[in-house]
Amino acid sequence: MIVRAAVVPCPPLLVPELVVADVPEVRSVRRTCVAAAALLAQGSRRWIAVAPGFGEVADDSVGTFRSFGVDVRVRLDQDTEGDLDQNLPLPVLIAAWLREQARALRVSVHLVAPDATI
Repeated sequence: MIVRAAVVPCPPLLVPELVVADVPEVRSVRRTCVAAAALLAQGSRRWIAVAPGFGEVADDSVGTFRSFGVDVRVRLDQDTEGDLDQNLPLPVLIAAWLREQARALRVSVHLVAPDATI
């Protein structure tokens, strides 16, 4: 049963360290996305993200926004010190960043092929 759902964008501008000009509109979107993630984490402090992509994402993945200009490291699980994966897709990085901002325990990411049908 789905208890809560939120749709959030995944542009790297959500991460303050990656934004040169931090304008009010960006801060507003960022606050709203973090608030949505915090609502998802209420109760169990765990949630699932569904994102476009291919393959599988390990629940203990650790990634970085280095390819976007700054080495901001993020984790899908707060208790993991997994190996750094330099190739995590942007939606996975954003989900991990939102997890940290919302102080959730973990987020599991499921990638779905963009051309998948029901």
